[in-house]
Amino acid sequence: MDIIQIDRSKKFDPNQFLGGKWKIKEEDARSLALTEIDLSQIQLVTMLKPGETSIAGDNAGTERFMRLKEAGYIRLDVEVFLTLWENKHRIPGLWKEVGRVNRNSHHCIYFDGTIFENPQGNSYVLSLFESSGQWYHHCCWLDGRWGGSN
Repeated sequence: MDIIQIDRSKKFDPNQFLGGKWKIKEEDARSLALTEIDLSQIQLVTMLKPGETSIAGDNAGTERFMRLKEAGYIRLDVEVFLTLWENKHRIPGLWKEVGRVNRNSHHCIYFDGTIFENPQGNSYVLSLFESSGQWYHHCCWLDGRWGGSN
């Protein structure tokens, strides 16, 4: 077991972290209830169907979320993201290997439990990705293509 505590006493400010006038659009209530997580129990899933290499099209993000919700997964929220971002040494080593197995130069781990809306009304989620031994974060547009490296 690799338990990490989630500090729910301080609220994430999207404007401070992302800049501009962002707001939280949706959150997974089941994730918000978590005060600790066993990192060894997190499942990294692509939500691709057999034979698919990506989910594409105008509603790719919506399709991906429908699949996540139908499967019953708890979508980890921004506070879990922030805990790992501030404690990169706790990010499971296996997460680095996922991209290599999928033969991608880097891969993204999405924190789909918090959906943000930018000033133009577009939906985004935060992700972590590893490249050349360093962890980075990115704000990802939900209407883009979703492939096996995600």
